[in-house]
Amino acid sequence: MFSSQHAPTQTDLSRYYWLMWLGFAAHIAALLWYFAHGPQRLPPLFLALSIGVLLNGAMQLKADDYYRQLCSMGLRTCVGSIAVYLLCFTAVGIYELGYSAGSYIGSGGNPTSIETTIPTALRDAYLIALLAGFAFYLGYFASLLRDRMGTNVE
Repeated sequence: MFSSQHAPTQTDLSRYYWLMWLGFAAHIAALLWYFAHGPQRLPPLFLALSIGVLLNGAMQLKADDYYRQLCSMGLRTCVGSIAVYLLCFTAVGIYELGYSAGSYIGSGGNPTSIETTIPTALRDAYLIALLAGFAFYLGYFASLLRDRMGTNVE
């Protein structure tokens, strides 16, 4: 575990949990701001708080095993949501590839203008990053609530 010199104090641990709630509130504010005003005007304060907490959850410096377990669940949820997004994006890309090749062959070799079927919102990097961060917080707090309710199923 830790040597006595590097062991987390109670103040360190309470700061980690308090910062996680603050980061979650900042992330929710950034999502609401994004949907209200768009990605061009995202306030740096919301993003800085949220990114700082996400980095803290990823590095887990001077944290106890319980905090690491919560962050691990959040990170797994985040990576899992990105994987599902990429899988859906790949499926749409394969559909578009087959559709454009089939329409090219079916039209006798005349090139046609094919619009992409992927909605613009799903190609927005800010939205994808905000939703992936939100998935981290969902995984973290779902694990926290599961432990508080006494239904640990891992």
